[in-house]
Amino acid sequence: KILKLCGKHIKSMSAGYDHCIAVVSNLGKHEIYCWGANAYGQLGLDHMEDMHTPTYAPALSKAAPHQVECGGQHTIAVAKRSVWAMGRNDFGRLGLSHKLQTRAEHAGPLVIRFLSDATGPKTTMFAACGASNSLFVLANGELLGCGRNDAGQLGLGHLEEVLKPSWILKEEVCPVSPFIFT
Repeated sequence: KILKLCGKHIKSMSAGYDHCIAVVSNLGKHEIYCWGANAYGQLGLDHMEDMHTPTYAPALSKAAPHQVECGGQHTIAVAKRSVWAMGRNDFGRLGLSHKLQTRAEHAGPLVIRFLSDATGPKTTMFAACGASNSLFVLANGELLGCGRNDAGQLGLGHLEEVLKPSWILKEEVCPVSPFIFT
């Protein structure tokens, strides 16, 4: 049994290539615990050391995400009015509009400005991560993606990498039912 998570209600979990993250409820607040490889800062901590047991992630917990999704050495966290990215950024998989890699002195979650501070139908509802790309679903049903695309895995009709979330489905989409997060 994992002692650090005993007595806490696990709301959701995600496992990536070599790291895991859990969203837990503790006295009505969401807390984020992470463990595994952290060479690219994918755990959202203020360092890049691997963690061998679940470790509380204060900065990510403060962002209060309702969903955290692990990919191949990167992580996306979706909060009420912001979307956060951390980890390996080759191919632009973090959606930060560049491919620059996080260095140890800048480790921790970074806000994806293109997807944050939106309200209503443009609110990001949830994300999914592949090995080298990320997908985002908005409240109005629109689907966006970024990252590696050399095999057309983003569905954009071309084979170039995408550094900023770009629309995959924009027209004639169905609204996404709102989630109830407790």
